[in-house]
Amino acid sequence: MLISLRIRNIALIEELEVPFQRGFQVLSGETGAGKSIVVDAVNLALGGRADRDLIRYGADRAWVEAAFDAADSPAALALLRENEIPCEDQLITLYREISRSGRNICRVCGVTMQVAFLKEVAALLMDVHGQHEQQFLMDPHSHLRFLDASGDGEHQALLAHVQEAYGRFIENHRRYARLVKENNEKTYRMESLKRSLTELEKAALAPGEEEELKAERERSRHAGRIADALGQAHQALSAGDGQESALTRLKLALEAVQGLQELGEPYAELGKRFAGAYYELEEVSYEVATLAEREEYDPLRAEKVEERLDLIRRLERRYGADIPAIL
Repeated sequence: MLISLRIRNIALIEELEVPFQRGFQVLSGETGAGKSIVVDAVNLALGGRADRDLIRYGADRAWVEAAFDAADSPAALALLRENEIPCEDQLITLYREISRSGRNICRVCGVTMQVAFLKEVAALLMDVHGQHEQQFLMDPHSHLRFLDASGDGEHQALLAHVQEAYGRFIENHRRYARLVKENNEKTYRMESLKRSLTELEKAALAPGEEEELKAERERSRHAGRIADALGQAHQALSAGDGQESALTRLKLALEAVQGLQELGEPYAELGKRFAGAYYELEEVSYEVATLAEREEYDPLRAEKVEERLDLIRRLERRYGADIPAIL
């Protein structure tokens, strides 16, 4: 049963709310009073043709909302339940909005739906009869309800049983569809995890590897500078090119001081310090020579380091912030 009709910017009507009561009601008035506008608004709410000429002059959009007490329309309530549309206190609202831009909004109980669904619900709630219009009688979907309504108590009990069984079937079908979807998602997820695991096992990442590679890359970028510095240091420490090395000079100083050790404790202590400095510098010279040999620039190794770092960065973007997080 229609209990209220709200109209906004339809034809001559700027804003109007019409309440309805149970029983026979009449809209009367002179020609041009707006009776047909109310009927047009009802048709619009029921999913009728959305003619932009209905929009009031000066307005960009118009809308109409019809509220129904669906206590006497169990089929409409069942349709809403099937489509999981909430309906409180058996109150169904149909909202239709049109605009000059051509946008058409339909809502059933506040939920945005296609106009086809709104018309399907409206057909179960209300029928508009006019000249040459026998919509309810001509609708093939209504014929079965006519037959069912004429059945006796036994038929009605059977009908209720079938409706209940059909409801269980629909619910089970939805549960089955959800399980199939979840299983497909699980299968896809498992395959995705297997691919990811294979990729990570093939990468064979190690903790601290990224830091070591970055340090090696930094050394490689400055290979020329490092080689020059180590070469100069090694040349200064070791003999070569006829020049006297730092080690040679220090050894001469050590031999000179060692001849004074028997003359007193200060000279003996000075000899020890010269000896310690000589051996320390000799060890430093050895390490410099080792580093100079090891730090030769290898373009193939530099390329492999860059490729490995690119792989690590790609895996970090997909699986974790760093190697420990990935592992």
